[in-house]
Amino acid sequence: MLASGPHAGIVDPVEKAFAFLEHLEKCSPELWSGGCPLGSFSMELADTNSRVQQVVAGMFQALADDFAEKLQPIADQCAGKQAPRASGFADTLLSIVEGSIILAKAHRDPTRIPKAIRGFRLSLATLIADPRVGWPHAIGQAHSEAFEIFKGTRTGILSVESGIQK
Repeated sequence: MLASGPHAGIVDPVEKAFAFLEHLEKCSPELWSGGCPLGSFSMELADTNSRVQQVVAGMFQALADDFAEKLQPIADQCAGKQAPRASGFADTLLSIVEGSIILAKAHRDPTRIPKAIRGFRLSLATLIADPRVGWPHAIGQAHSEAFEIFKGTRTGILSVESGIQK
């Protein structure tokens, strides 16, 4: 499902990376509104069985590696801006996805998953749009914007291409 999204046909690597994040955002309720089996295995079984722990860790690492590959063009755009490497972006994205799945279940609100992914995407767009903003500041600014969207007090988002709010 994730591999065959609209991003697959985009040539520009940065646009393709952002299109992947948008696709992930749109698919996330269908993928994870019932929870994450991998996360559940990790929470329930990893402490009781070292083999299960190793398998689950390997599967999470494979997912993080896939995210890192897709996010590499964004990391390349951020060279010299004190941004983490693509692997750092990927670990952050994976943490955001897993955390939002837990919160979505706790609040019985599957919209928390795409909103969290949108916040991550906005933070990356902020980082690219304003080179003076470093990674920690970009994520803080984008999370503020995402919170406003979440509350319904803001509907516009930062344009990935121009950095101009729509």
